[in-house]
Amino acid sequence: MTMVLMVSPRKSARGTHLEIDLTPVKTAKMFNLLTEGKKQEAVIKSVPDINLKIIANSNLILRKICQQFPKTENRIRRDFIGVKADTEENRQKIINFLKEKNLEFVLREAYEDRAMKVVVRDLPIDIEIAEIIQSLEEKRYKIGRVSTLK
Repeated sequence: MTMVLMVSPRKSARGTHLEIDLTPVKTAKMFNLLTEGKKQEAVIKSVPDINLKIIANSNLILRKICQQFPKTENRIRRDFIGVKADTEENRQKIINFLKEKNLEFVLREAYEDRAMKVVVRDLPIDIEIAEIIQSLEEKRYKIGRVSTLK
């Protein structure tokens, strides 16, 4: 008597694996350019958005802005329309235009201009705060405030 083994259709339908010759990946000295100390290109400063409150005739306002400044980008975000100008000069002109129309809008700071929060851990307990501030100011950091956490 012959015995028949039941195999699930999933396992019987699987194909065989063929061995593929893989090309080796070059990994040596990939970050050499970073260690050579070449000057990095200047980072282009982004122009911050103007968030315009949505009102009944906001479509007409956006048309006027787009006619005067064709390279602006507009996006709806919740109750606001984000107006992104292409240059800082055009941004100022748009702000003046919105002020003339007495419209409600909110300005967003550029990411580069925002304050940075830094936490320094594992410092000795007896170190003076004035010493930390002095060493950071020597390295041209602007200090808003310093607080100790215990």
